[in-house]
Amino acid sequence: MGSINKIILMGTLGADPELRQSSGGKPYVSISLATHRRIQKETGERKAETQWHRVMVWGRTAEVVATHCTKGTPILLEGHMTSYKKEVEGRVTYQVGIVAENVQLIPG
Repeated sequence: MGSINKIILMGTLGADPELRQSSGGKPYVSISLATHRRIQKETGERKAETQWHRVMVWGRTAEVVATHCTKGTPILLEGHMTSYKKEVEGRVTYQVGIVAENVQLIPG
């Protein structure tokens, strides 16, 4: 049996992307992407709910994102979910994030 790990998101950047280089010299940006959905409460009131996603973009795509995107830029991305270990001040935590494989800038 096969499996699928695919994510498609359309949202806006929460901050200006900052281009960095990995220890191996590969360019990357880490972006925070906001997506919104409308929900209806039991009272009938409609409300917008925001979700924040941590996304890593690598290589030439990272360079394009860093050059052409700023806070609030709408983008469409396709990628996969990944988990990773992070250590801060001796404390180890496990995080879940998204690695973007394709990024499209949305006019507007």
